[in-house]
Amino acid sequence: MNHQMTQFNIHPLCVVLLLIIFNVCATADIKTTEQVLEDRPVQIIERVSPEYPTLALFKQTEGWVKVIFTLTADNEVTDVSVVDAEPKNVFDHAAMEAIKKFKLLAPIKDGKRFDQRATQLIEFEIPDEVKQLQQDYAKRSFMGGISAEDVIEAQEIALLPDDVMMVIKDMSIQSNIETDQESKLELVLRVMPDKTGRPASVEMVRNSFGEKELEMDFDFLKRMTLASALDAYDRFNGYYNPDYKITMAKDQPPTMHSIFEARSMPVPAYFQDFVLNTRLVIDETGQVESIKEATFFGEAVDPVLVSLLLDGINFTEARKNYKAVKDEIDFKVVFSLVQKSDVEAIKKARMAEIKAQNKAQ
Repeated sequence: MNHQMTQFNIHPLCVVLLLIIFNVCATADIKTTEQVLEDRPVQIIERVSPEYPTLALFKQTEGWVKVIFTLTADNEVTDVSVVDAEPKNVFDHAAMEAIKKFKLLAPIKDGKRFDQRATQLIEFEIPDEVKQLQQDYAKRSFMGGISAEDVIEAQEIALLPDDVMMVIKDMSIQSNIETDQESKLELVLRVMPDKTGRPASVEMVRNSFGEKELEMDFDFLKRMTLASALDAYDRFNGYYNPDYKITMAKDQPPTMHSIFEARSMPVPAYFQDFVLNTRLVIDETGQVESIKEATFFGEAVDPVLVSLLLDGINFTEARKNYKAVKDEIDFKVVFSLVQKSDVEAIKKARMAEIKAQNKAQ
């Protein structure tokens, strides 16, 4: 059986705050009538073209997947798995979902239907008209056509197709102020998961503040850290930053913490990175005073849009000779667009690892 995609319905391109998505769904209908034969092989009544994965389309990745499945005597497709694919782990989920929607007739021998194992090659090719459309949009201003007001009214940072999600892979700041290591104090709290991987408790990993007899409300910090981790876990499909750090030194640049950083599990190997660069002025209380020179994916963006991202980040003020001072920093955030099916596979492997650790204890 050979599978070919014969028609593409191209949805309009949607430029969002952090991403432009080419969301194309492929559909094809091929219908025939059943011929009742005394002996016959598997017959295809209706083919269903797969939905082209958003991330693969954005990265202009093409390939194929060979799936194997069981066609029951009742014409049901079961036990679907991947035999081979190129590239690996990119189109697997889309191919398996597509074959489940095929309408097939079971083979007949000696007048009786019977179960049959079968294979199907499903190819993923981007039509020339879609490639040209992508090139046309690449020549335009990346953030053209959307305003800060549009995003604020939508109350969404990014509107993404259902098969992908955005995670924060990395965050960093650069300042002209260097940390005085000799006077540095540090508190590190770590979120610990339960048997399902969900944040359950908070442990103190390091506390040099206690050595200086500085009073801190550790119970409050633990409650705050756990509540934030649970919020991130639910919002980002299991991703959160398990380590919460507080530092203090005679001289130090502003520090930051975001519970939304993807540190609890590995980020999938198949991804598309988007980098946000900007300059921030952090005042003497750790508040963002102003946003300058903001760019995303190499294009200038409205500072108001950047401010939406900063809502989930806590900054502490810079210090010189223990005195809080204003500082201007370079701020960088690396976002990764990933496939949800890959994240689910990572979560499954993580659960198996946690289960094995629990048995060993």
